[in-house]
Amino acid sequence: GHVLYHRARNPPMVAGAAACWSHRTLDEVAEVYRNMPRGYNGHERGKCEDRAEASEEMTTSKCLEQYLNVSAEPMLEDGKREYVTVDPYGNMLTWNRTEQGEWWYWLNKPADRGQMEHCCASRPM
Repeated sequence: GHVLYHRARNPPMVAGAAACWSHRTLDEVAEVYRNMPRGYNGHERGKCEDRAEASEEMTTSKCLEQYLNVSAEPMLEDGKREYVTVDPYGNMLTWNRTEQGEWWYWLNKPADRGQMEHCCASRPM
């Protein structure tokens, strides 16, 4: 999965609509989910567990990394254009790091990543 940069320590992968897994990975992670600990009521603590208010990015990333040795890495086209978009393509084309500043999307993202018309791969997911 693609890196979600705004979480500085152990950045998770984008696990929402752009998640694409092999059949084998899906089978194996399903078993992890069936057996994962449940019921913790505190805040995020970097564990593969089912808990109230958990985000799919953090939980999915931690479980895949811990049990299947799968971690996030940038999915880039030549020229540092990203294949995975976190908003509709038309919106992404308006995101300007220089003018808008370091809001959550740009936080911890490498400075050489494209913005506006250079943001996204020619065939994004």
